[in-house]
Amino acid sequence: GVIRFDLNKENKCAEISITIAPEARRMGYSSKAIRTLSSYYLDKNNLDFIFAEIKPQNIISMKSFIKAGYNLYKEFPDKVQYKLDNKNQLNF
Repeated sequence: GVIRFDLNKENKCAEISITIAPEARRMGYSSKAIRTLSSYYLDKNNLDFIFAEIKPQNIISMKSFIKAGYNLYKEFPDKVQYKLDNKNQLNF
């Protein structure tokens, strides 16, 4: 799989996107990877938050981000945004 961060230095944030290989889905890898890499990326880049944009029908992806410590941020007709604040990130 792949996790990508698009850094916005001006706004001290980044957007995260994730793709998991079909054979590795539903094994819990995504939430662990999201949590670990988001925490690292927030600290390394001194960001205020990271957000993800997810299609409303992608319930499994939403659950992965929630399990990784992200919270619902904004809702739009074609997408929802989940956000992890630097001050609210999970410590593990």
